[in-house]
Amino acid sequence: MSKYDDEFNAQMAPILAEGYQLNPPAFERIRYWTFVLFQLHFAVSELEKLISDTPALYDVTNSYSQHARFIAIIVTYGRCYAQAGEKIRSLDAKEIFKGEPRFKAIHDRMIEIRNQVVAHTEHHELMRVSVAVKEDNQEIKIKHFIHPIFPKAEFDGYLAAMNHTVAGVQTAINKQLNHLETQLGKPISVP
Repeated sequence: MSKYDDEFNAQMAPILAEGYQLNPPAFERIRYWTFVLFQLHFAVSELEKLISDTPALYDVTNSYSQHARFIAIIVTYGRCYAQAGEKIRSLDAKEIFKGEPRFKAIHDRMIEIRNQVVAHTEHHELMRVSVAVKEDNQEIKIKHFIHPIFPKAEFDGYLAAMNHTVAGVQTAINKQLNHLETQLGKPISVP
């Protein structure tokens, strides 16, 4: 039993009160896709916000939140393709981007950023560190800078690749739902 069971049960109480059943065995394969679909919708939503946000130059506070949002987008998207734990689906980029080399290249770029900038620390064009030095007759002043570079020119491509991935996941889910409709003999709707 988890210390979070009470919180989980409280969150699920309204759904259960409506007569829904949690995780019936016939729908186990659909459940595997739920985590991936959530991650993708989150990444798309945050990327859309980042695209529409244009901070003032040198607005450090906004820069922090933009950097945090960018990291969340890259990590969350990359998580969909990373090795997953039990009962969590992991995507195969070769399958998702089969016949779509443009989207595969964009995907590879996002994974490169995940691996070299976000998840691990390597020298990369998107993360620059500087020390500004100013000397006069009485003292030397220094200022430390980390310059996260946001590849805004690439964001529309990221969004297109993410939406392509969402469509691929939805197609896989729909195939499972169609199979279940045949197996169970009833139409299935997703309100």
